[in-house]
Amino acid sequence: MIDSTGLKIYGEGERKVRQHGISKRRTWRKLHVAVDAQTQEVVAVELTANFVGDAEVLPDLLDQLDDTESADGAYDTAQCHQTILNKGARALIPPREGGVKWPDDEKGEPHPRTAIVRHCAEMDKKVWKQESGYHQRSLAETAMFRIKGILVTN
Repeated sequence: MIDSTGLKIYGEGERKVRQHGISKRRTWRKLHVAVDAQTQEVVAVELTANFVGDAEVLPDLLDQLDDTESADGAYDTAQCHQTILNKGARALIPPREGGVKWPDDEKGEPHPRTAIVRHCAEMDKKVWKQESGYHQRSLAETAMFRIKGILVTN
């Protein structure tokens, strides 16, 4: 299960804002985390600048993992799906709103994402999430909450 969150970096600029009201751009970093659904342990971590997109980090996280990958719609890109397929894993990524089927592969087989798009169109996205086990992704969000709790208190 994969998720990301922003982390505010405190430094000299933050102190000046509190004391003098001087406005300064806030500094952020983005923490990307993969969580094992069975043990709920963090199994992969990447820290990037705030402008780095979730999809760009996925290959680095996958290098540390195996098996099925579940992530939110921010990872619904051709690059992410191809990276997961190359790894031999199964993607549990809901298509973005208005998502369309993708072209078949060179063998004429439909792209795995196309099956998800069809299922969501025929039934409902909520039904797909329940049947596929996508809701376990909330474990990544829970892990992120734990991590932020540790970072804030220290």
